[in-house]
Amino acid sequence: MSAVWQAIDLGFASKSIAAGTAEFSLEGYLGSFDEAEGGFPQDDLATLSVTFLGQGGETLGMAAVDGPVDPIDAGLDMSEQGNYSAFRHVSGIVPSDATSAIVRIDFEIDTGTRPTSFNNANADLIELRVVPAPSTAILAALTLSGLHSRRRR
Repeated sequence: MSAVWQAIDLGFASKSIAAGTAEFSLEGYLGSFDEAEGGFPQDDLATLSVTFLGQGGETLGMAAVDGPVDPIDAGLDMSEQGNYSAFRHVSGIVPSDATSAIVRIDFEIDTGTRPTSFNNANADLIELRVVPAPSTAILAALTLSGLHSRRRR
């Protein structure tokens, strides 16, 4: 197995995170390579996750996208061979004491199905978004403003 990861400072959203209103979205395309019928099946896989950490480095929460992706998930006709991938997504609320996040992609090789030792799992367009949610007071003001403008017409 091999992995890549990136640590991200969440200081830009600290007020919303502390209030428990910051939302996250983790998404990307995961896949592998498949041979045509009669070839060697390649069950290499990629998984994608995010771990939220507190100031002392303690784990506060974790989320992972659904996976792994197989050729049928990606819409590959089993008589074809080639690279395939499918979009995966997970979202939720950032834990209220989180100060950083680690996005991690694990690539696992299936050595039991073919005589090669290279990994064909892939990941593309990986993105973690942390969105400081607007306060309910602002939402209420926008809603009332919208109602007011409708009544005047």
